[in-house]
Amino acid sequence: MSGFRISLVIFCVVLAALDGFDVLVMAFVAPTLSASWGLNGSMLGALFSAGMIGTAIGAFFLAPLGDRIGRRPIALGCLMLLAVSMLMSAATRNFSEMFAARLFTGIGVGAMLATINIVITEYANDRRRSLCNAGMSVGVPLGATLGGLVSVLLINHYGWQAPFVFGGVAAIVLLPFAWWLFPESLDFLIEKRPTRALDRVNRILPRLGLQELSALPAARDPNITDGRLKDLLSASLKGPFVASCIMYFCIMMTFYFVSSWTPKILTDAGLSVTGGISGAMLLSFGGMLGCMSFGLLAAKVGAHRLTAITMVALFAMMLLFSNMGYHPTLLVVVAVTLGFFLYSAVTTLYVVVPVAFPATLRGSGTGIAMGVGRLGAVFGPYLAGVLIDMGWSREQYFLVLALPVLLAAILLRALRSPQMRGDAESVTS
Repeated sequence: MSGFRISLVIFCVVLAALDGFDVLVMAFVAPTLSASWGLNGSMLGALFSAGMIGTAIGAFFLAPLGDRIGRRPIALGCLMLLAVSMLMSAATRNFSEMFAARLFTGIGVGAMLATINIVITEYANDRRRSLCNAGMSVGVPLGATLGGLVSVLLINHYGWQAPFVFGGVAAIVLLPFAWWLFPESLDFLIEKRPTRALDRVNRILPRLGLQELSALPAARDPNITDGRLKDLLSASLKGPFVASCIMYFCIMMTFYFVSSWTPKILTDAGLSVTGGISGAMLLSFGGMLGCMSFGLLAAKVGAHRLTAITMVALFAMMLLFSNMGYHPTLLVVVAVTLGFFLYSAVTTLYVVVPVAFPATLRGSGTGIAMGVGRLGAVFGPYLAGVLIDMGWSREQYFLVLALPVLLAAILLRALRSPQMRGDAESVTS
């Protein structure tokens, strides 16, 4: 891992932190915004889901474009979209305008997360790939944790609009750094061979500590066409691809239910708005510990085995959280532990999914799987709002939204098929 690779991973962590703040900021402003606009549970759930609908669109349609036009323009475009949409959110005056603004924010987040996940997969060396992708996933809870701290101060002094302004300004500040640091994918340049591909490759190689090339190496996947979905549904990739999509759906459904509704659930239980946000921050803090722990242990324990342990533990912690009383000390311990496994479950997907696909399908395969996951992210928070309005108890709707985690653990076996292992080895060699 050269200095440039490490710098790139760190910058991707910062971008992921911005994404984490942007997509979860609605959870921080929800209590204040709900009181100000008189929103019911279903309307608030719809606003939570608006960002998830956008992330599905971004992952489905923008991230796969990275296989055609390159990863760099997708990342820069998404960062500009985040800046504009967050400032739009601060200027909204009603439910419909906020829904639209959150939709555009989600589009930028969905494509950005898929793109930086792929770039880290391509630029990290084999030994540190799991750790680097786990490090990237730390960015999301890091952004949520710092965002929670900032949001408490901003909301108390300036109102619910202030956190959105903060997110928009942060994206604007990061744009020049992204232009300078974020590289094009070497795999894209070699496989797609755009204009002046060799010159562009030779500008990147010295930054990696490698010698320049006199000619581009032969493409590794010359038979793959532009019919991305058809290639992903080929005999060799169909099983792992479908399993990846369902796993993403299940994990994201549960993840965004917990992360979106925790502040509102805690305030409804009697805590202050600040206390509710603090509960969400505890989840995020535990998540940062969980992500890095997974990255450090994956190579020793085995990524798939550790993934199964993480998912079963998450199911158990959700049941405990839904049945616990709100004693301050107990809340700290349980919330941190729940966050530890909640965010780790997402990290497992960042580690095991990208290497399942060859370079020319990595953006499409990862993006579509993430897009399917975003559909789960849309469904989870909205279903919770509906069940709450129907009078379901906390224990009941937590159980319903925890069961998908067990299904994901069962489907993990499909990712360990012989064909899947062979594909992963060919990509990482």
